[in-house]
Amino acid sequence: MTELFTINGIRFFEHPIYGDESGLIIKAGGRFFVTDCYDMPNQDEAQDIKNCALNGYYTEIDSMGVAKC
Repeated sequence: MTELFTINGIRFFEHPIYGDESGLIIKAGGRFFVTDCYDMPNQDEAQDIKNCALNGYYTEIDSMGVAKC
Protein backbone atom coordinates (compact mmCIF):
# COMPACT_ATOMS: atom_id res chain seq x y z
CA MET A 1 0.00 0.00 0.00
CA THR A 2 1.46 3.37 -1.00
CA GLU A 3 1.33 6.11 1.64
CA LEU A 4 0.32 9.41 0.06
CA PHE A 5 0.40 11.88 2.94
CA THR A 6 -0.06 12.36 6.69
CA ILE A 7 -2.26 15.03 8.27
CA ASN A 8 -2.13 15.52 12.05
CA GLY A 9 -0.68 12.03 12.42
CA ILE A 10 -3.46 10.48 10.31
CA ARG A 11 -1.97 8.44 7.47
CA PHE A 12 -3.63 8.26 4.05
CA PHE A 13 -2.88 5.64 1.39
CA GLU A 14 -3.75 4.78 -2.19
CA HIS A 15 -5.85 1.62 -2.60
CA PRO A 16 -3.47 -1.25 -3.46
CA ILE A 17 -5.83 -2.80 -6.02
CA TYR A 18 -7.96 0.05 -7.41
CA GLY A 19 -5.53 2.96 -7.07
CA ASP A 20 -7.17 6.35 -7.67
CA GLU A 21 -10.41 4.65 -8.79
CA SER A 22 -11.14 4.10 -5.10
CA GLY A 23 -11.51 6.50 -2.20
CA LEU A 24 -8.44 7.13 -0.08
CA ILE A 25 -7.47 4.54 2.51
CA ILE A 26 -7.00 5.74 6.08
CA LYS A 27 -5.16 3.99 8.89
CA ALA A 28 -6.93 4.58 12.19
CA GLY A 29 -6.70 2.59 15.39
CA GLY A 30 -4.20 0.24 13.74
CA ARG A 31 -6.75 -0.74 11.06
CA PHE A 32 -7.29 0.28 7.43
CA PHE A 33 -10.55 1.75 6.07
CA VAL A 34 -11.75 2.75 2.59
CA THR A 35 -13.14 6.31 2.70
CA ASP A 36 -15.34 8.26 0.31
CA CYS A 37 -12.65 10.96 0.08
CA TYR A 38 -10.76 11.26 -3.23
CA ASP A 39 -8.78 14.46 -2.56
CA MET A 40 -6.46 15.58 0.22
CA PRO A 41 -8.61 16.74 3.13
CA ASN A 42 -7.80 19.71 5.33
CA GLN A 43 -6.96 19.16 9.02
CA ASP A 44 -10.57 19.31 10.25
CA GLU A 45 -11.81 17.01 7.48
CA ALA A 46 -9.02 14.52 8.23
CA GLN A 47 -10.09 14.33 11.87
CA ASP A 48 -13.74 13.88 10.84
CA ILE A 49 -12.75 11.07 8.46
CA LYS A 50 -10.82 9.35 11.25
CA ASN A 51 -13.76 9.64 13.64
CA CYS A 52 -16.13 8.22 11.01
CA ALA A 53 -13.77 5.30 10.36
CA LEU A 54 -13.49 4.43 14.05
CA ASN A 55 -17.28 4.67 14.45
CA GLY A 56 -17.97 2.15 11.68
CA TYR A 57 -19.02 4.43 8.83
CA TYR A 58 -16.32 3.08 6.45
CA THR A 59 -15.50 -0.43 5.29
CA GLU A 60 -12.52 -2.00 7.03
CA ILE A 61 -9.97 -3.68 4.76
CA ASP A 62 -6.77 -5.63 5.24
CA SER A 63 -3.38 -4.39 4.07
CA MET A 64 -3.94 -6.03 0.67
CA GLY A 65 -7.14 -4.03 0.05
CA VAL A 66 -9.62 -6.84 0.70
CA ALA A 67 -12.73 -6.05 2.76
CA LYS A 68 -12.97 -7.76 6.13
CA CYS A 69 -16.24 -9.58 6.77
